[in-house]
Amino acid sequence: MADQHDESAPHSGGREGQRGIADAAATQKSVFPSQIEMPAVALDEHVRIHEVLGRIACAMLPPGNVVTAACADLPPFFVNLHFTIAVYFPETHLFVIHTPGRDPRHVGHEESLEGYFLHHPDEDLLAIVDHHLWTVPPPLNLARRAEEAEFRSSLLVASRIHNNLIGVVGLQSEQVFVWDAREVEMLRAAAMGFGLAYYHAVLSDNLIYSCREASQRLADAQREARDWRYRAEQINTAAEIARTVGIRPSTNDLLVELLRILGERWPDYRITSQRYIRESDTFQIYPVAQWGGTLTRPAQSCVQKLFLNNVPVTHITCESPQEIATYGDLDPQFVRECESERFGSFCSAPIYLKDRLWGTITLQAHETGICSVHAELLTEIGRALALPIQTTEMRERLEGGSAERSKEQ
Repeated sequence: MADQHDESAPHSGGREGQRGIADAAATQKSVFPSQIEMPAVALDEHVRIHEVLGRIACAMLPPGNVVTAACADLPPFFVNLHFTIAVYFPETHLFVIHTPGRDPRHVGHEESLEGYFLHHPDEDLLAIVDHHLWTVPPPLNLARRAEEAEFRSSLLVASRIHNNLIGVVGLQSEQVFVWDAREVEMLRAAAMGFGLAYYHAVLSDNLIYSCREASQRLADAQREARDWRYRAEQINTAAEIARTVGIRPSTNDLLVELLRILGERWPDYRITSQRYIRESDTFQIYPVAQWGGTLTRPAQSCVQKLFLNNVPVTHITCESPQEIATYGDLDPQFVRECESERFGSFCSAPIYLKDRLWGTITLQAHETGICSVHAELLTEIGRALALPIQTTEMRERLEGGSAERSKEQ
């Protein structure tokens, strides 16, 4: 409904906005048979209609509820006549016609009487004494509307705000009916009041929606800023760990230093590193110092083999024993180890040298305390270690080549 109204229209909140809307409504032109005289309507009825619609407008209802309230409160002013409110939706070119006691009907703008005002923008009144004698002006095609056949007379008043058709308020009679000045003026008052109430409701609804949307965008931006700050902290921490590890004489020395640093950071966790040996398709497991030694296991029976797949996996995290148990088919030995040593959670992150898996870092905790925070930091540490590991390997190769040449000489 936001594009139904002119965005440059003055807002109705202040006196200037109210005067602008009133002026726009006052400039509407009327077309009515000249034989009908138009004396003033009884003031009390006119005032009562404006009071009813004023209460509806002040209730700050959604647009749909404004229509419902108007259909409930206005018909008593028009005894023995059928009352309708048709709201126009320009984006779909449909009128939604509301009649008390009936479900709303969706009708094309060329298949309803209300469409008359779209093709005659300078008119705001249509009085039909007898439908049987009235010639339907093109391009309207009322033959498709079976509902029109039940009425013999119709009186319709367009509700326009700032030259935009908001809707049409109508009266219908099942008999030939000569509309007098009372019905005309009363319906004009109802159309004008309804148009203002509905227009205010649309403005309010659009404003509320825009405020909620802006608040959501602000919350998203704040959350994204927090995420970026958190990510920057994680990257800086990982970079500091990588600088501390530095370049070592060998990759084994590098792993020992890495595990020592991580052990100081997480003293309550078991920390291991799994070095992938491509030639034998195995993982060589390096425990922390107090466990001593290494363990070689086939890659096909290790959880870490998930990092060998083509799918980019940034880390593996299990936050409870139940999640760890799901890896029983993949790595039964690892699951048995977790059960026997009562590990409740674990996390493993890869170390890639370009596109090659060099190894992994794994945390295991007796509590269910390992979560995404550990996983994200461990992932950043794995990324930060790529350069010192690659440099250390190059140093090993150079020193190994020099030693071999010295032996040959």
